[in-house]
Amino acid sequence: MVNQLAQVHIGLIVAPLAIASGLLTPLPALAIQHPMANFNDALAQNDSLAEADRLYQEGSRILREGTDDQLPQAVEQLERARQLYRAEQFQDEEGRTLTLLASAVGRLGDPAQAIDYLQAALLLFRSVQQEAAEADALQIMGLFYQRLGDSQEALRRLNQSIPLFQTLGDQAGHAVSLEYIGSIHQLSGDNSLALDYYQQAIPLYRAGNSEAGAALLLGRIGSIHETWSEYPEALNYYRQALDIQRSLGNRDREARLLSNIGVVYSLMGDDTQALPYYQESLPIRREVGDLEGEALTVYNIGAAYYNLGNDQQALTYFTQALPLLESIGDQGRAAAVSEVIQLLGGHP
Repeated sequence: MVNQLAQVHIGLIVAPLAIASGLLTPLPALAIQHPMANFNDALAQNDSLAEADRLYQEGSRILREGTDDQLPQAVEQLERARQLYRAEQFQDEEGRTLTLLASAVGRLGDPAQAIDYLQAALLLFRSVQQEAAEADALQIMGLFYQRLGDSQEALRRLNQSIPLFQTLGDQAGHAVSLEYIGSIHQLSGDNSLALDYYQQAIPLYRAGNSEAGAALLLGRIGSIHETWSEYPEALNYYRQALDIQRSLGNRDREARLLSNIGVVYSLMGDDTQALPYYQESLPIRREVGDLEGEALTVYNIGAAYYNLGNDQQALTYFTQALPLLESIGDQGRAAAVSEVIQLLGGHP
C-alpha cells in the first residue's frame, strides 16, 4: 500500500564540472618575435610559424565546431603545431597549444593525459611570466583532477589559481575558481564550506556583469538550505535565481527552478502551493525538449494530486508519467507509479 509519494528534483543541482569554452579561443595572428641571423633564416622561420599557426587554427576550429569523432584529427594538428613552436622556441604559443591539447584529450576521456599537457604548459607559462595563462591552466587542471576523483589535488590547483586572478584583477576568473571549489565541497557533502565559497563568488560574478554565474550560485545556495530543511531560506534563494534566469531568457534553468520551488513547498506539506510551480514548469520542459525533466515533472504533479487525495487527477498524470519514466530508464520510479495506478483502479 502506498501512503504518500515524495516529489523529486529535475536533474542535478550541482552539475558535473565542465571545461570552460574559453579554452577554445583562437590565438591572434602570430608575430615574429626573435631576431634573425640573416634573410634566409627569417624566411625559413616565417614559413615554419605560418604552418604552426595554420595547424593551431585548424585544431582550434575542430574543437569549437567539430564532432567528437574529429577530435583525434584536432590532436594531430595541435601536436604538429606544438612541435613547430617548440623548434622555434615560441614558449607562449607552445603553452597555449598544450592547453588546447589538454581540452581535446579531456573530451576524448583521458584526463590524466590532459593533466600531463597542462603540467608542461604551466612550466612554459611560468618561464615567460604569462600569469593569466598560468592561472587559467591551474584552474583547468583542477577540473581534470576532480574528474580523476582526486578532490584534494583539484582543490590545491584551484586555490593556486586564486592569487594569480587577484593580482591580475580578473574577477571573473576568481569567481569561477571559487565556484568550482564550492562545487567540490558540495559534492563531497560539506555544504557549510560550499556555502562560504559560493557567497564569496556571487559579488565577483556581479562585479563582472555575469548575472548568469550569480544566478547559478543563488540556486545552489537554495539547494543547501533545502538540504538543511531551512525551507523559507531555500525559497528565497530559488526565487532570486528564478528572477535572474527569466530576465536572461534561460528557459531550461527557469523550468528547473520552478520545479525546485514546487518540491520545497511539497516538503513543507503544502502540495496545493506546489502544484502551480510544477504546472508552470511542465510546458517549458516540453518546449526545450527535456524528456527527463518532462517525465519527472509529470510525476511530481501526479504525486501532488495523490497526496492531496485527488485520485482522478493523480491517475491522469501517473498514466502519462509511466511511459515517460520508462523511456528515460527510471525503472524504480516507473514500478512505483505502476503500483499506484493499479491501486487507483487504472491499467498501467
